[in-house]
Amino acid sequence: MRAFFLPVVFCLAASAVHAERLVTNPEMCKSDASDVGQEEGLTLEPTGYWEIEYHCDFDRPIDLHWDSFHTQSRAGYCESPGPDIEPTVFVIQMGDYEPGLVRIWQMGTAEPIEFQACP
Repeated sequence: MRAFFLPVVFCLAASAVHAERLVTNPEMCKSDASDVGQEEGLTLEPTGYWEIEYHCDFDRPIDLHWDSFHTQSRAGYCESPGPDIEPTVFVIQMGDYEPGLVRIWQMGTAEPIEFQACP
């Protein structure tokens, strides 16, 4: 019976992080509205990430959970006004070693974008 309760508690903890808002700038966490502060950084959702005049979409939603280390890859595109569309590939990493942190590399970039869950 003890083994039954441990996984349930662990899943609840991972779910709590899963529900958080993920942003590149912690200052964005001070507002409840998802569109306020978008000029200050990016917001990550399972289908992509965005700011006021720029967004990137994944071909299918990513799995946001921190119960183990895992890497996902997605095809997609980024778009800015114009329209300026760039097809790309994304590599997404997250894990239990840093709950609430998501790193995303985009094809052609050496450094990842880091998204952190709002407290």
